[in-house]
Amino acid sequence: QLIYSDKLPENQKHIHLVISFEKDLMYFKDVRRFGIIDYFDKLEYSSYHEIPAIKKLGIEPLTQDFTQDYLNKLIKDNTQKAKTFVMDNSKICGIGNIYASEILFLSKIHPQQKVSLLTQTQKKDLHKNIIEVLNKAIEMGGSTISDFLHIDGTQGGMQNYYFVYGKTNTN
Repeated sequence: QLIYSDKLPENQKHIHLVISFEKDLMYFKDVRRFGIIDYFDKLEYSSYHEIPAIKKLGIEPLTQDFTQDYLNKLIKDNTQKAKTFVMDNSKICGIGNIYASEILFLSKIHPQQKVSLLTQTQKKDLHKNIIEVLNKAIEMGGSTISDFLHIDGTQGGMQNYYFVYGKTNTN
């Protein structure tokens, strides 16, 4: 969590960085220690694309460059399982476990299916659902499962629209 506030909370156990401004402050709280804070001098790089950690990332799926042809090229001869492929940030960046589950379900693709064996229909559905699920998640403000909050302290709403994540088979 990156939180902008006028004061620190009483429990500061998982706060790893505090940046003070004239009247307010911003703090980084990371209970699960998945986050990272790094500093890069803009004079050192011609573009943010040249920063080593960013340079390793795959295509941003909500850009015009993420076309059906581009996805087909990523899939061709790729032996990764579908869920591993969709979550591989060196191929397509920004898709985590929750949204990968939703995308694959909507695309009627088993998570263990090798992507090189997908049908043309599955590839088209995968492309469409990556874009649709991520856009819906942005529209809903992300997912609040346990402790995710926006910088203003509000929760996301995407968890109210899950088809499969966190659900169990009742049959």
